[in-house]
Amino acid sequence: MVDLRVLTLLGKLRRIPTGIILFIGFLLNLPGVLSPYWLDDFVHAAMVRGTFPSPRSPFDLYNFVSNGDRALLIDRGVLPWWTHPSLTIRFFRPLASVLRWADIEALGDHPLLHHVHSLVWWVLAVLAVRALYRKWLSPRAVIVATAVFALAPCHATPIAWLANREVLIALVFGALAMSQAARFREEGSARAMASATVLYALAMLSGEYALAFGGYALASALFERGTIARRAGAFATFVLPAIAMLVTRRVLGFGNSGSGFYRDPFTQTDLFVSGMPRRLARLVVDAWLASESGWVMDVAPWLVALAVIPLIVVIAIPLRATLRDQPDDRRRAALVCIVGSLLAMVPMVGVAPSARLLGVVMLGTAPLVALVLERAWFVAKPVAGRFGVFAVVLAFFHLVHGPVTTFLQSKLYYQISNAFIERAHALSQRCDDKPEEAKIVLARSSWEIVLFLPFALRDDNRLPARWWVLSLSPHALLLRRSDRVVEILVPKGRGYFPTGPNDLFRSEDHPLHAGDEVTVPGLHVKVIETGEHGPARLRFEFDQKLESLVWVADGKEGWRDVPPPQIGFGMPLDP
Repeated sequence: MVDLRVLTLLGKLRRIPTGIILFIGFLLNLPGVLSPYWLDDFVHAAMVRGTFPSPRSPFDLYNFVSNGDRALLIDRGVLPWWTHPSLTIRFFRPLASVLRWADIEALGDHPLLHHVHSLVWWVLAVLAVRALYRKWLSPRAVIVATAVFALAPCHATPIAWLANREVLIALVFGALAMSQAARFREEGSARAMASATVLYALAMLSGEYALAFGGYALASALFERGTIARRAGAFATFVLPAIAMLVTRRVLGFGNSGSGFYRDPFTQTDLFVSGMPRRLARLVVDAWLASESGWVMDVAPWLVALAVIPLIVVIAIPLRATLRDQPDDRRRAALVCIVGSLLAMVPMVGVAPSARLLGVVMLGTAPLVALVLERAWFVAKPVAGRFGVFAVVLAFFHLVHGPVTTFLQSKLYYQISNAFIERAHALSQRCDDKPEEAKIVLARSSWEIVLFLPFALRDDNRLPARWWVLSLSPHALLLRRSDRVVEILVPKGRGYFPTGPNDLFRSEDHPLHAGDEVTVPGLHVKVIETGEHGPARLRFEFDQKLESLVWVADGKEGWRDVPPPQIGFGMPLDP
């Protein structure tokens, strides 16, 4: 009886550190939990309410642009005039979609409750990952690894941005599937094999991010113990659902094309491969430095190599020394984490890199960090003399810098989402609080305004009568040529919209040229001159007099009226 009580007490004590970690994580992510809707969240609300121009089912809320409705979305101004003629943005996420649909239907317009739903998935993800760590690590290292994973910046966006919740859902089911696959390798249990297959299938239904678990599935097949048949069977629990998802995705027409931001490996193979080195470099930096390193995408390739290659070497040397002294089973688990976390980055290359993509990667990175810290500080013969400084730096990045970055990211989402709503309300007031009747011209805007803000102008997410975005350039000159025609010029070295990997609506393999013309309802656009970064001078001809339209420009201080000047005169469009 005494022994049973002692064991019960020890079990409760083991749960205390996890509870503390979850509480700290909750505090760090609290600003995100308190955030209102942002970007895709408004589009999802419109889809559920039926005010999106093209109908969507509860399982299809991540179908943003398809071949069947692209023209309609351009007509309504949801997509800008420079949209790629073959643009498609369709994600296969039926499970995540139906959960978002249930949020809106059951909880209404109460983002706090929706965020609490996301927070529950984060808690489940932490607990599922901790269960894996208990198979791989010592109790002390389990605590460190759980803290590194739970407090990493990669979770800030999926918690704060409701539309990005699919990452957390895939993490939960994927981590649980890994546990069941490991059980099958060890015991040969048919029930465990079936459970792993079902769990991987649920992860695939949550989102394409689940493909990242293939790195761990392959690494486990190569390095873990077990007969060849069992390892192959465990690998099959991932492969079969993955193939089923990819085939279904292809048959139903899901995928992306025509975008620089999203690069589908099947329809944009060249762009996917060409962008891989730089995007992988940023993911490595963000995973191992617990950061949000946008600078990697903005500097010359040789500078990226100069920064990233030494980082990999610096990490590899103490990691190799750490693994050399580990028991065989723990060393095998560490090899799974190393290879699995690196391979998990490959599917992420299909989207512009960000820390929000790294949940599956951090599943393997966190235990490696924990092993290094444990080896350097706590073993009988520590290597602190050689690698103590590295361990201190690593601990700083993951246990100090990472949590602080998580809080700052969460706070940033709170600020920008509230600012987004304020801009929507301000623009609605400029339309006499009747935006559904207004014809609005945004002479200069920002990318998040284009696709998302028109759905935020009214509480029922109804679009305005007309919505035209002319440019995204921070500096431009507006010239009036007639009562219906204006031209916009951008400074040398700039473009009307961000080309390449930053343009959501048009990939760099299909640029606009001088002489090209585009017609959308109420507006005809002609490219007069192009430069290094795309169009440099454009002519806009409306089907009605300019004074009958609402002219605004987005700037640092919010919206400002920009009524077209007199014929023959110009005006600057500065922030």
